[in-house]
Parts: sequence; C-alpha cells; structure tokens
Amino acid sequence: MTIQTELEDYAKQHPNLLAAIDQLTAAFDQVVEQLRVSVDNYWEQLKDDDGDDHDDTDISESTNNIEVRNVAAGETAVYEDVVTDADSFSGGAINNGLKAIFAGDTATLELNDVGVYKADNVSDFSDFDSSFAITLDEEDDASIETLNIISQKESGIVDKTANYLFDVTNGDTEGLQSLETINLEFDFGSDTNLLLDGESLAGVTSIDASRSDADLNLALPPLENTDSALEFVLLGDRNDQFTLSTDRLTADSLDIGVGGGENVVALTLGEPVSDSATATAITLKSSGDSNKFQLQGGNIIQEDINDGVFTNTVTILGFTSGFDKLQLEGYEGLAEQSAVDAALDSQDTLYNNVVNIADALDEGSTAWFIFRDSYYYYQDTNPGGEDGTNFSAGDTLIELPGVEFDQGFSPSGSISSFTDF
Repeated sequence: MTIQTELEDYAKQHPNLLAAIDQLTAAFDQVVEQLRVSVDNYWEQLKDDDGDDHDDTDISESTNNIEVRNVAAGETAVYEDVVTDADSFSGGAINNGLKAIFAGDTATLELNDVGVYKADNVSDFSDFDSSFAITLDEEDDASIETLNIISQKESGIVDKTANYLFDVTNGDTEGLQSLETINLEFDFGSDTNLLLDGESLAGVTSIDASRSDADLNLALPPLENTDSALEFVLLGDRNDQFTLSTDRLTADSLDIGVGGGENVVALTLGEPVSDSATATAITLKSSGDSNKFQLQGGNIIQEDINDGVFTNTVTILGFTSGFDKLQLEGYEGLAEQSAVDAALDSQDTLYNNVVNIADALDEGSTAWFIFRDSYYYYQDTNPGGEDGTNFSAGDTLIELPGVEFDQGFSPSGSISSFTDF
C-alpha cells in the first residue's frame, strides 16, 4: 500500500478532522493576505519624496495640537503643503505648531510649499503672524551644530510671501544647545519672512544665505537675558532684509555681507547690556547695488577708545554714492558744513575730532567729515553730554572708507531718515 492510499483511507475514516484542517488552512491564508496588504500600505505611506522605501522621519506622538517627529542622524525632516496656526508664543513655546527632534550633529529641514498664501512681505516682526511654525530639539545624546533649512515652492506662485517661525529651544535644557551654524537655501519664488527665536541662538556664530534665490526677510529678535556670539552673516542675491539688535553681541567683530539685489540691513544699535556683551565692531559689506542701511540707536561708548580710535564703529565697505543709502532714525538734515570743517584737526585723533565736532553742533545734529581718507557720519543720537557738551555715549558714528562722491552725488545725497523698519 502506498502512502497516498493510506492518507486517503485515513481521511475517509476521519472526515471531521479533514474539514477542520481545510478551515484552518483557509483562515491562515486569509491572515497572511491581510498581513501582506497591511505591510504594503505601511511602506507606501512611509515612502519619501525620493521614492525610497523609508521615510526620513518618524511621527512618534501628537500632543496639544503639536505634531512631533523624530529624525534619525543624517536624515531630513520633509514638510510639504503644511500650514500651521501659531500666532504667538506661550511660555517660550510655539502654540499649535510642529516639533522636530534630531539625532546626530546636523539638523536638515526641507520645506515644500509650506506656509504659503499667508502674507505679503512684512517689515516689522513685533507682531508676527506665522503660517509655518516649528520648534527644533535634539535627542539627549545628540549635539546639533549645524541647521540647514531648504525651501522650495513647487507651485510656481510667486506673488505671496510665507511667514516662517523657527524656535530653536524650549527651555534651558531643550533645543539645539550646541548650534553654531545656520545655512539657508530658498529657491526662486520661496519668498519668506523668517523669524529665528530662542536661547539656542546665543551660540550661533554664522548665518549663510548665499545660496538662496528668493527674497528673504530674516530677523533675530532681541534675546532676553541671552547674549549672542554672532560673527558672520551673508545674504543671498535677491532683495533681502536682515534685522538685528546689537546690545548683546559678545564677539569682537561682526561682518554682514549683502549679495545682489536691493537689500536692507536694519540694526538697532545699543550699549552692551550684560557682563559678557561687548562693543562689537560691525562691518557692513555692500554689493554695489541699491542697498539701504537703516540704523537706530547709538554705537559709541565714551570710554571705549584705543589710542584715540573707536573700536566699535559701524563700517560700510563698498558704499556706492547715488545707489546705496544710509538711513538714520531721527535724521533731520546735515549741520552747517563750515562749522564742521572748522572743528576738524587732521593731526589729532579720531576720538578728539568727534568730540570737537559734536561740541560745535546744535544738540541732536548730524554731520559728515573726512578723516584720514575715510568719510564719517556722526549723529548726536543721545543729546545731552557731560558738562554741557553734545558728545556722549549712545551717539552714532558711521565710517565709509574708500567711498567717492562724484558725478553730482554728495554726502548729503546719500543719507536720509526713515519712518520704520
């Protein structure tokens, strides 16, 4: 008797057992099919924009209307067609926004058509209504030193500007605590008002937007009880704006370079307000296009001199007469030039010349003069010096080395006032 014959005889003698096996086999096949479909759907959902069978991020939790993503080392957090509603901070945290937690040493975000159709360009960040808001954090064993933000507008609509809000910390022990470098790359059409906020900005030394091809309005608001180590800012080749307060800078120098386009650099100058802050020497590098350098407040520290030379002047390199414009808050015209020239002494120090010129002017006046091949603008920004003099800490001194006022342009034609930033 063959094995097949024996199995057939056994099946005839036990019909119920055979039916049970058939039912079990059918149920098992059904479970396997359901599992296969579930797995296929899972991987399809996680496919990223590159078509890989893995996603760059893991959406691990969602609390208080905040979507949280955990981003593996070397991966990118991709956001597409996302608009958030985060009109304000509460306790230093974003309301109704997003959160990304990064591993490794670099945090990279790719933004595709996020926050669009929200607002036109804004010039004042004091009342900022964001359309894409995100808090950035790092894993306990991570040390994020570089933040890359890449933005694209694939829709092709370029008549609207998005408002982005990035909070790089949410408390003393959270956030990108080791952040040093921020790189911004915005494609053409991705016009953006970008507000960076948070205590982790204190350690940032470099912001590079040179690869951006969009109109970028970038602002770092005044940091409360936190100093800033910023040393280098480079804008892109479109119409950009950069806004900064200087009273908490800790570096000896800060270089701000603008690319092509018509740019605005808006600085609120002020004396150091903390033990670590210093009178930073600021250099603005013009591209030679029509740029505006808007300054409010004063940068002079009366006792901060070195052999008669100020160490904390604001210097504008490459200033082009007839194109670039220096705008000072409260400017109402230049003082009588004959009084300024009479107070000058080319053999004396810069410091003493500024003191003498200030005292020769009416209170609150603005003047220009040439000293050792550089043009200077002085403004009595803080009226009422010691012993009845005009010169005092809080006044403003701007240096324009190498500038040539020719073809009918004069120092008076390159300075004006402004109403706001």
